[in-house]
Amino acid sequence: MSPAVDDLPSWTARDRAQVAARARAWLTSDALRELIAHLAGPSPLDLRALQRWSAAHLDTRRGTERRHAAAVTWSEEWVDALIAAAGPLGLLRTPSPACPRYDVVLCSAGQPPATACASISPPSCSNWELLSSRSSR
Repeated sequence: MSPAVDDLPSWTARDRAQVAARARAWLTSDALRELIAHLAGPSPLDLRALQRWSAAHLDTRRGTERRHAAAVTWSEEWVDALIAAAGPLGLLRTPSPACPRYDVVLCSAGQPPATACASISPPSCSNWELLSSRSSR
């Protein structure tokens, strides 16, 4: 069973300290630790080793656009472990938008392009929120 939206990791933050705290909580979560152990990866606390292992075993796109990425075949055991961990890691569902509507939408070009939305009013919705980071191609 998937966790409730309120139980998912939050991907919005007000400042750098909150970003770091949320990243640390995600990296030290039981769900990530159990997944990586099941896949025989390094400790999530060893960020350099985790980055190297993830690039070698999980980064199926290797920096290319989705449509140009080579097909990958993982074992059924890996697929089952990844799917089981996706919900608790907050990778299947996201909370509803913070505001009912946004006054400003900013689409930036870059690698990768991103879309950010902001609302000027009401005051409770004044924070910028990164909605997605997806290619426009």
